[in-house]
Amino acid sequence: MKIADHDLSRLPQWPAAFNHVPKWAFHADEVYELEIERIFKGPVWHPIGHACEMPNPGDYKTVTLGHTPLLMQRDAQGRINVYHNVCPHRGTKLTAPFRGSQQEIECPYHRWVFDIGGNLRSCPAEEDFPPEFKKQDYNLRKVRTAEHYGLVFATLNDATPSLADYL
Repeated sequence: MKIADHDLSRLPQWPAAFNHVPKWAFHADEVYELEIERIFKGPVWHPIGHACEMPNPGDYKTVTLGHTPLLMQRDAQGRINVYHNVCPHRGTKLTAPFRGSQQEIECPYHRWVFDIGGNLRSCPAEEDFPPEFKKQDYNLRKVRTAEHYGLVFATLNDATPSLADYL
């Protein structure tokens, strides 16, 4: 739903005092959807974790940004990558626990296996797939991230300026 699709006319008038947030604002679906669109999907950087939470390759943490489940994981080169925590095959959530350590990420639905770099490594019955199937087309989808003093930031919007410019 786009911002223009929201009918805010049914809502009471906002108070004149800019720092007064009326109770109805916390329960109005229209306000909530605008917050999801403008803040969580908007050109905003969000702090989602700290590098010290994942000290070793394979260590991970899951977070939710708005409605979007994310998976932060340290790879074999020591980088922290952030992926959409969904299988690119059928959209099943890959990892449910809040944190842990694993050298492979296995989808619980069809058993597709991804390495800690987000690359698809194996899928059952691959020999039965059509010839045009290519594993590299099904790697985990990365989220744009940046780090500042160990704090990991993510944005879901390609138009967001660099973290340095944003800060």
